[in-house]
Amino acid sequence: MSVATLLIRRGRLATMTGAQNAPQNGPLGLVEDGLIAASGEQIVYVGAEAATRLRKGKVKPEAGEGVEIEVAPNAVEIDAQGQLVTPGIVEPHSHLLFAGDRADEFSQRLAGASYAEIAQAGGGIVATVKSTREATDEDLVLAARERLGR
Repeated sequence: MSVATLLIRRGRLATMTGAQNAPQNGPLGLVEDGLIAASGEQIVYVGAEAATRLRKGKVKPEAGEGVEIEVAPNAVEIDAQGQLVTPGIVEPHSHLLFAGDRADEFSQRLAGASYAEIAQAGGGIVATVKSTREATDEDLVLAARERLGR
C-alpha cells in the first residue's frame, strides 16, 4: 500500500468519466465531496471521500467498508471547499472576435476522435478561421457584443 503524502479533500472532482459520446451528455464525470490522494507524484485514489477509510499513523481506521488509505504523518492536506478540481493543466483562453462554432468537436474529441480526424472531416481551427474570414466586420462586432453581454 502506498502512503499518501498529499490529500485534496472536499473537492468537486472532474474525473472525465462521463458518457461524453452524445451532444446532450456532459463531458465530465463529477464526484461531489471527493478526495484525491497522492503518494509522491503518483495519484493513488480519486473518488468519494465517504468511500475511504483514512489511516493516519498507527491509529487504525474505523472498521467498515471502503478503500483504506494510509496517510503520512507529514502529509499535506488541502481543503478544496467544494471547488472544482480538474485533471491536467488547463490553459483556457478565448478570442473575442470570431465566427463559427466548434462545440460539436468537443464531444467528438471526448468520444475518441483525434484532432487530425476532425480536421480531415472539415473541422478544427481551419474551419473557424474560414468562418471568421467569411464574416463581415459588422457580423463579428455584433457577435462580440452578444458574447460580452453574457
